[in-house]
Amino acid sequence: TYLVFLGDYVDRGEYGIEVIYALMRLRMMNSQHVFLIRGNHEDMRLNNQYGFRDELFIRINAGKPYFDILEQWYATMPVALFI
Repeated sequence: TYLVFLGDYVDRGEYGIEVIYALMRLRMMNSQHVFLIRGNHEDMRLNNQYGFRDELFIRINAGKPYFDILEQWYATMPVALFI
């Protein structure tokens, strides 16, 4: 079984942090069968605009180092998957 997630993981409600965490864990545990495609919301500009950056800051007191790590993680995601 393969799982393909098509992006826009955050900025869709109050649980963006939990969604990102669950997807990271799932991907780490099943790297050959779980694929995370980058959507348009996997971008720091949109995270600022739609509130995910605020969610990170308010809920876990995340500062610039966390945003830099998240941005690097976004950059590793493919933008397309050929099946």
